[in-house]
Amino acid sequence: MRYGLLFLIGLIGPLLASEPVQEEPNQIFFHYLPLSGYHSIGFSSLFSVPMAEIGRGNPAALANYSGLRAGLTFTYAAPLELSQGIEFSRWNQNLPGAAGVGYSRNSWTLAVAYHQKYNHSIQYSGYRESGVVHSFSAVVAVPFFNLFREGDYLSVGIGVSGDYLRFRSDYEGMDFRADHWGTSWKAGINYVLKQFAVAFFYDDGTSLEGKIESSEAAAAVISAHLPVYRVELPPQYGIGIRIVQEYRVRYQATVSYLEWEKLPYGLANVFDYSASLQYRLPQSTDLSLGLYHRGLKFLNDPEDRSSTFLVGALRFFWKRICFRLEVADNHLDSPENYQYWQVNVGLEYTIL
Repeated sequence: MRYGLLFLIGLIGPLLASEPVQEEPNQIFFHYLPLSGYHSIGFSSLFSVPMAEIGRGNPAALANYSGLRAGLTFTYAAPLELSQGIEFSRWNQNLPGAAGVGYSRNSWTLAVAYHQKYNHSIQYSGYRESGVVHSFSAVVAVPFFNLFREGDYLSVGIGVSGDYLRFRSDYEGMDFRADHWGTSWKAGINYVLKQFAVAFFYDDGTSLEGKIESSEAAAAVISAHLPVYRVELPPQYGIGIRIVQEYRVRYQATVSYLEWEKLPYGLANVFDYSASLQYRLPQSTDLSLGLYHRGLKFLNDPEDRSSTFLVGALRFFWKRICFRLEVADNHLDSPENYQYWQVNVGLEYTIL
């Protein structure tokens, strides 16, 4: 029955290969990357980021917070069936997808955060697999006032992360596992002058490669076909603008450039971009509507697999509690095998 596993290995592709493969990689790798432009406060992650999401947003946005605050985000995504009988989904959606705690003192704001950089699971004819990258971050931000002009505001932030790759699979009594720790970092700048703001952001990506270990029954298969399990994410550059009109209305737009060609997946470098409108209702309720475009194109394939998500969100404040509900769906503009929806449910509490 090992031939069944070898067939599945051919479907999974370069994430389980010992050498870089320039053919189309395993498609699940791209579906369950976080939607970086996906928040109830602007969809850009550059100007304002929920405390739970600060580990994967612009570190400079942390300077917007004061006091002691904590948050959680749960993410639920629809499963995908790319081939008959092969189902892809997120691993353990009952656990928080992100969490963070931040504290501001003497103009400095510090935070510790957790989020999942990558999350997938596969089920196929008796084979089960899960691969998750857990990221644990420390973030610091500091603001500067009246730096260039009277009334302006500049914040600078940096975040350092410890990334943990956890891979598990089993097939007819054969168990496979791989673990690996790595580090990554990101930095950002926000500049605000009256109703206008601009932000810059850099993320150096992720490179994790764990040696696969197994039960004795699977040792021969591993030595020949599965020496390592690899997850790599590209360096990313981002720039955004925000315009505030009469306090209640905000317009935001962001463009990000991802250098996929540096990685062994046969992908072209792409631009991601988002645009959104946020409106504050009476009684501290925010509504948002926006579009988020995720680029995806293979170097040796003329077909463009990019997707555009329609995103709607609600943020509601009650005393010290903030509740967020965010929904994204790409069925209107995406290839058939890449269509899915995703929901974020977030809760934030101001302790001090």
